[in-house]
Amino acid sequence: MTLAIERDLEDLRPGLERWLGREVGRLERPAPGWSCETVIVDRAVVVRLPPLGEGAVPEYDLALQVAVQEGVAA
Repeated sequence: MTLAIERDLEDLRPGLERWLGREVGRLERPAPGWSCETVIVDRAVVVRLPPLGEGAVPEYDLALQVAVQEGVAA
């Protein structure tokens, strides 16, 4: 199962430009994941966004995901 709904990359552009404080060129979406939507900005910045619809988990919690991954890595 992958994410059912993906954002329009051009709709994201103005918000990404405000957040990064600069113009954004290339926006890419790698293969869809299960828990979040990932966008690569100018082949340099990776942005993870909570899913618009249902994801693999009922509640999106990036901090918890990071903690689990760090625990597994240790």
